Amino acid sequence: MITGAKRFCCWLAFAFAATLASTSCGDDEGPLPAFEQVVFEMKAKVEPGAEAHLCQFVKLPEGDEEIFVKGGVYDTSNGTHHFLLFRTAPDMPEQPLGQPVDCYEGDGVMQYERGFVTGGQLNHDAQEFPFGLALAFQPGDVLLMQTHVLNASAEASEASVRVELTREDPAAITDRVGTFRFYNPFIYLAPASQAKATMRCHIHESVTLLTAGAHMHARGVGYQAFFDPPGEVANAPFYTTDEWQHPDYYAGAIKMPAGSAVRFACDYDNPAGEAVVQGLSAVDEMCMFSAFYYPAQSIEEEICTSMDSHGSGDRSCAQTVSCIQLCPPEGAPQLSQGSAAVGECFQKCIVDSCPNVTATLFPQLTCTANRCDDECQSYGPICTACVVAQCKPELDACQALACDT
Repeated sequence: MITGAKRFCCWLAFAFAATLASTSCGDDEGPLPAFEQVVFEMKAKVEPGAEAHLCQFVKLPEGDEEIFVKGGVYDTSNGTHHFLLFRTAPDMPEQPLGQPVDCYEGDGVMQYERGFVTGGQLNHDAQEFPFGLALAFQPGDVLLMQTHVLNASAEASEASVRVELTREDPAAITDRVGTFRFYNPFIYLAPASQAKATMRCHIHESVTLLTAGAHMHARGVGYQAFFDPPGEVANAPFYTTDEWQHPDYYAGAIKMPAGSAVRFACDYDNPAGEAVVQGLSAVDEMCMFSAFYYPAQSIEEEICTSMDSHGSGDRSCAQTVSCIQLCPPEGAPQLSQGSAAVGECFQKCIVDSCPNVTATLFPQLTCTANRCDDECQSYGPICTACVVAQCKPELDACQALACDT
């Protein structure tokens, strides 16, 4: 455990008031002993009725060897919807430590996020990987910690998150653990209605799933995750929950060979008189699948750049293209950039498509974004001519796709 007060402050650098002022850490007490726990903590005053998303850069210990984390424990106060810990881009500009800021997906500091490390929605949880398995980090890696805090009371409250990462001897490691963070960017709930959001992620290299968890917002009433072996479609989910705020997690090894897939679905009940779409805020919705697995794969695999099967409607690929051509171009999904910022019109068009559409539609949209970006700043003859000339195979495949194939 880290007991030195000054060292504790330097590692945390998370004591912040409503003004987001950081606390001075004082003198450094030197490097951490090998395999000692690493502790991060954040504390924030949240005003009455407020919702806050806060981010903070933190740094792992310096040293000569890789850092392996075999597990950990966390505690959160009431009112903390979730906390998340991310890796960051290796080419990220130098960022100040100990200076928490407001943050949202995509813009600001979240643009430097490069893969999920851990997180949770329960008030307390502890996990440890089987012997020989651990998450691997380079010494001195900068991580990004994020928390989403809600204070529904009439008085100010202090929200807190404490995370302890348990290190392991590098000589004991047999496999590196990875983290899947599959995020569905397409959700549309019509006013005063029930709805569903679905997504599939393909497994390209054989892995073993260790745990799995769900994430939804307050309109979420049901969640299912399915494992589809190669060439098959599972009838029964391996994990379900109807709890949006503090869901239990699946724990148990599942061997997933190359060619298999993970499908997940979120069911919603929207009693409000306004439509709801995907987004970070509590007024929006989410549908996520998160899991620890091994051996670790590339970031493209961990964030599911091969996602498909988003539709729960009856529009063909050609009809879906016609739908999105009526949407403001600035709301188009940036599939090649991995961004979850998608306009409401695009989200509705995708959700209204047939389940098999996005596997064929997304290659056309990606080609259009990569080869016809300037021409397709607005939809019209110039954009169409570019897509026909530059993306004909993708366009033909979409036009020929029927909903039952």
